[in-house]
Amino acid sequence: MAEVFSARPRGEESAGAAVTVSSVVGDDAFGVALDDGDLLFLREDPVKATTDLFLWSSTTLAEKQLTDTTIDHAVSATFSATSI
Repeated sequence: MAEVFSARPRGEESAGAAVTVSSVVGDDAFGVALDDGDLLFLREDPVKATTDLFLWSSTTLAEKQLTDTTIDHAVSATFSATSI
């Protein structure tokens, strides 16, 4: 069964504006919402038996796979910094 993540495009607050982030059959898990409205989430790959990291862009409304290896990935923390 497909799990459906939904989110609103950046700057759009109406409930009718929700868009699908992921509807792939498998085990997706929300990671974190970034300051720019993008989302990091994890997806289990049943063939490799590992978890890969994906980014959903609130600008393009598309997902991008960030990792594709034989080890598990996770989001443990996010931060922003400025140079001094």
